[in-house]
Amino acid sequence: MNKIINPVLKGFNPDPCIIRVDDDYFIAVSTKVYFHPESFQHLAGLICYYDEKNFYYLKISYDEDIGKCLNVIQMDKGKYSEPVNSYIRLEPDKEIYLKASFNYSVLNFYWGYDENEWNKIEINFDATILSDEYCDGFTGAFTGMCVHDLTAGGKWADFGFFEYKEII
Repeated sequence: MNKIINPVLKGFNPDPCIIRVDDDYFIAVSTKVYFHPESFQHLAGLICYYDEKNFYYLKISYDEDIGKCLNVIQMDKGKYSEPVNSYIRLEPDKEIYLKASFNYSVLNFYWGYDENEWNKIEINFDATILSDEYCDGFTGAFTGMCVHDLTAGGKWADFGFFEYKEII
């Protein structure tokens, strides 16, 4: 029997991914993740990505004051921000469902403890920053799951599934 080891890479390095090439403008992607961060340098969640200078990252992490929490990282032309005004406190030992929904130029994020009961993050994000036209590129946008351990300690996350579906 072979032992398969999770391919955790140290730092912000891209992991292998599955790619679907399509022209969908109305989609939702979702996942379920079990993650137990112990530092603000532990992150896991959903990423909506054009390149290293233009992406959104719905991330589970850790805050010294509130513990396990959720927030959004935005990179827009290389400028880092966290547009949600405060961290969303999460139950420490529960699995979290995460969802990103694209409605042409609007991106919304959702979270919950049950895949049928979603809490919307109350910001309509600009999905156009993930476009070829905005970025002067040609790759198109990606969505996926990721985990980062910036302490180089091998922190892992367990993703239950990844779902991609068109919405109308």
